[in-house]
Amino acid sequence: MQNTVTKMITVTMISTAMFIISGCTVRLTEASFIAHDKAPVAFNTEFTQALQQAMPNNAITPLSLEASDHAKLNGFFIDNPNSNTTLGSVDLS
Repeated sequence: MQNTVTKMITVTMISTAMFIISGCTVRLTEASFIAHDKAPVAFNTEFTQALQQAMPNNAITPLSLEASDHAKLNGFFIDNPNSNTTLGSVDLS
């Protein structure tokens, strides 16, 4: 009887350990924490106008740069004349 109880406890402990360990695996990829569009979307005039309306005290200047690997970098220079801080946004197209 005691041998059967010991075996049941051992099986239960091993099963519980396997269940806990199997639940601790997570696959992290870039897509897990960085949102990507299916295709690159350039900033359009409507978006730029909405951004300007959302931040009326800021001067918003669209920027476009080409990197050495020919990747096109799109973003904005957002300047608030009443602040010493600069904000930026980059779209890797």
